[in-house]
Amino acid sequence: MKPIYLLDTNIISEFTKLSPNQKLLENVSKHEELCSICSTV
Repeated sequence: MKPIYLLDTNIISEFTKLSPNQKLLENVSKHEELCSICSTV
């Protein structure tokens, strides 16, 4: 079983910034198939 990375809101909000942290974006992109977000129904 592969690990799944649950992304917190501070990580998600990084994508909306004018100058996002490039290292963070690279890491998320590298593991995008293992990333997930939580939502309520």
